Amino acid sequence: MNGSKKWITNGLFCDYFVTAVRTGGKGMSGISLMLIERSEGLKTIPIKTSYSIAAGTAYVIMENVYVPL
Repeated sequence: MNGSKKWITNGLFCDYFVTAVRTGGKGMSGISLMLIERSEGLKTIPIKTSYSIAAGTAYVIMENVYVPL
């Protein structure tokens, strides 16, 4: 899995990420819902917000993350 996502809440703290990804052609039939475990190749970077660091808002960056069938 490769890509990035602006994660709204708890991206800094979670161990699993539920993400909709395009795995096929156009339209809804080409989108899959995947459960991605925090592992090698997945990193989170905090986003500075005007409210609180406690929300854990983050960018999630995935570089060659393995997602088993």
